[in-house]
Amino acid sequence: IVLTDENFEFDALAEELLELSIPQSNHDGMDIDDDTLDEGSRMWSRLNAFEEVFGRNSRAAIYFFHQAELFEREAKMTGGLQGIVHRCMAQHRTYEMSDLHTAKRYFLLLKLLHSVAGSLKQEVMDHTCSVIHMMIPNRLPNIPLPKYPKTMDEAKLMIIGPNNNTMTSNLPTEKIINVDNNHAYVSVDNCIDTMMANGIRPCFAQNEFGERNTQGLNGCPFVQWQLDYIRRTVPNPERTAIGWVSLWSDGYLTSYVKQRKNSAWIITLTVSEPSGKRSKDYTHIIGMGPSKIVSHDAVVLHALKETAGLRKVKKRYCGKSNKWIDTVFFLIFYLADRPERNEITYTSQWTGTCTKRFMWAAYICSRFLPSCEHCYLRRIKVLLGLTQRSPQGGEQHCTLCCDWNFNAPDGAAWKKTSSDLGKIFGINASSGEPKYPNEASRFDSSLTPFPEGRSLPERSHLRPMQQLFDNLKKAVTLAFEQVAIGNWYQYNFAAYLKGCGVNQKAIDKAYKAAKEARNELKLINCADARRARLAEMLDPTNLVSIGALPGIWFIEGLAITQFLELPMHLLFTGITKDLAQLMDSFVTTNSHSKPFERFMNSLLDGLNQWQLYFAKSQSLPTKRYVSENYLSLARLMPWVYSTYFRNWDPTTSGARFDDVIKIQKLIYSGFVMISHLMRSDQIPIDFIDDCIKIFLSSWDSLESAIGSLISNSMWTKGNQLSLLNLPSQIEMFGNLRWCWDGDKEKSIQQTKKIHTHLRHTLSYFLGKMNLHLQQKSIGIIHEHLVEAGELPNLHQDYEKKKKTYQRFPAAEIHRIVSNGLVLSCVLLKGDRFSNSVYAVESFRRDGVESLRRIKINNIGTVTSLGLVYTGFEVSDDIIEIQCEQMDERTQPCLLLPYANRKDKFSGQFTIITDEWQVLQVDGTIDYPKFTRDLFYV
Repeated sequence: IVLTDENFEFDALAEELLELSIPQSNHDGMDIDDDTLDEGSRMWSRLNAFEEVFGRNSRAAIYFFHQAELFEREAKMTGGLQGIVHRCMAQHRTYEMSDLHTAKRYFLLLKLLHSVAGSLKQEVMDHTCSVIHMMIPNRLPNIPLPKYPKTMDEAKLMIIGPNNNTMTSNLPTEKIINVDNNHAYVSVDNCIDTMMANGIRPCFAQNEFGERNTQGLNGCPFVQWQLDYIRRTVPNPERTAIGWVSLWSDGYLTSYVKQRKNSAWIITLTVSEPSGKRSKDYTHIIGMGPSKIVSHDAVVLHALKETAGLRKVKKRYCGKSNKWIDTVFFLIFYLADRPERNEITYTSQWTGTCTKRFMWAAYICSRFLPSCEHCYLRRIKVLLGLTQRSPQGGEQHCTLCCDWNFNAPDGAAWKKTSSDLGKIFGINASSGEPKYPNEASRFDSSLTPFPEGRSLPERSHLRPMQQLFDNLKKAVTLAFEQVAIGNWYQYNFAAYLKGCGVNQKAIDKAYKAAKEARNELKLINCADARRARLAEMLDPTNLVSIGALPGIWFIEGLAITQFLELPMHLLFTGITKDLAQLMDSFVTTNSHSKPFERFMNSLLDGLNQWQLYFAKSQSLPTKRYVSENYLSLARLMPWVYSTYFRNWDPTTSGARFDDVIKIQKLIYSGFVMISHLMRSDQIPIDFIDDCIKIFLSSWDSLESAIGSLISNSMWTKGNQLSLLNLPSQIEMFGNLRWCWDGDKEKSIQQTKKIHTHLRHTLSYFLGKMNLHLQQKSIGIIHEHLVEAGELPNLHQDYEKKKKTYQRFPAAEIHRIVSNGLVLSCVLLKGDRFSNSVYAVESFRRDGVESLRRIKINNIGTVTSLGLVYTGFEVSDDIIEIQCEQMDERTQPCLLLPYANRKDKFSGQFTIITDEWQVLQVDGTIDYPKFTRDLFYV
């Protein structure tokens, strides 16, 4: 179902082309950029090319045709707008374009009417009419006033009405389709065509000249593997531009009242975004619908199938270069939080018996999975540089513990974790046998092989099984066959698939289909015919068609490893939030909650107001925190909680000294782990793996000691164990920053503005999607007018909007340092530290920043919860840097005090930068390290 009216008849256009003496002969297969063609043939060939991409009856075809024609003559991307305005003025289909100044005036009225509520539109037109009447007495003789809508009726006829000749009806928006009667959806292919034609060029991993780009995600191993494969399969690889796309989806609340009825869901497409650039130009909303009351499976499956189709070569128009280029795209990853990922991939949530860790099915025993004391000390010694790491493949698996390792399923320790399958899956009341099946009878083992790690009979333990789609397909197919031939009951079927990590929705669908197959086979008396019919039933195509197997498991080129762990959700609203709740419980239990919060808030007061991009702090307690506040807390965590342990002694309130040390180990190991995970450079995967396992061991050790204070146990939630997926994810997809999910959340804010009086009908979401696409198109046209010099550039880039430092009067800098408060500073790049930081003094109007030097003195150095504090004092030295050079020459940081609530401030500070670096003992700035005094005795 197409919402937008695309009935733009090209017959009238063809008549105009005839009048312009443009021949209409058959030019199929003609090179649209062939210089040997005469002008008329070239124009007609180019028009045909746009029709082939955007559709013969598409308004986008004529829009981008006008764009290309004007860009070739004047290097301006305003031809499409000028064509729209001429058609709205003429009120019929025409090939001509208006002049640019008239187009600009009409566009500004369109933008204004589109941005105000319905009741205000009439006021806008009344004001417009009054301005025009004011112009009449002063107009020059013999120069008529321009044709311009003066009333609301004329505005509806020419600007915002529903008829085919208004400006809104001629905007080059994508077609909106209905996939499942619940969601409004835009084709992935159409979205990329429109984006590129609008002059937004993807940052290809390989451009159309065969040149390789290795910046950001384009340089990760996964992209290189895909590039090598595509270059082997496309006909002309050196002349084909190859890029990637990614998908993201999530539900959100449009209102906190009646949350179930006021929640919506969107899915977005990101197309080869340039490294380090966070721009809405490359991310597009392609689907929206209700969140909690309907399934999104059909929309997600449709989008994923479309991305698989992008691997074929297609010629697309690039508005930036005004050229047609051959393109290929591939799906790099799908971003979604844990519940969404499990729903999409038909795998069990962390609440499942065997699925605490995403992408793995294993029965986890809290006694044997963690590192034993020997393995823990061995890893600590490696990180402290006291011993060498074992060579690759030379390490021996411990017989006492699994050492957090899921890749040794037959290790001695894993066999201890689940020897009694009856306790895991339960006992059938009537038979007294475990519900987990003990054997599988098969007509033909080649039809239904066992999934890796789930062969039967299982007599020792439930091995860790990676939930690759191939394994899941084998598991469901095998279980389907056993029910179909009458060998398994429903409880056997469900227990086996739960042991493979298949979710309940998939289990129910597969069992229903298997039961119907069993009833059908009972009616076939001939054994050979029954065997043949069973083989037909077990065919994957048939199993998908009857709903026994999810279609997503069969999409070409898609693997479960492409459903990534999200850094924002996992590290900040997950791990950091859990740590904050743990500390809240610990401080409250020791009756220190209110005084600690008051003292810390007095230190954080300035930082809360500055709202620096890397430290958007919020007052304690953490109950009101959102994701950006948890990100700030993760950076400040060892400073915040070391301040607590220095100023309040929990042992006086009954806490054990060993437990306090364990909490400190957990806080600092979490800080070290997150700091290295969020680094902008590449580090050894083994080091990341060790950091994660030290953090998990610290958590397990603390939980064993004070489990009653931990509301979010690592054995009941999926955040902690899913950290183990990050080393392989980083190895395949590179830096975690490159798959940052926080940027995608901005798409939610775009749609929240248009969701007024949310309804769950298809027509509602179709209308809202159309409104969003129109707003996006208007924004792009505005940028084109800015580039043409017709409108002022009031838009600032996201990177330029980031607040990296705060300015202070000179007296205020002295006051903050002398009183031991938090201070926003910068470091000079190029020097590792040079014993100084710089505070930026009050704003100057000459475009120069004055930086006041704050240097190290000889007060002395102390260490607290892993952070190094040393003496600083304000000097009289000032250096000057041009404002536009600040980002290039400086690095933002915070000067954090060694605060004591009872003693006079001693002038000692530590440093934490926006890149997660900290002050070291030798006076340099580097990433945090594990300390011997805290982690090794």
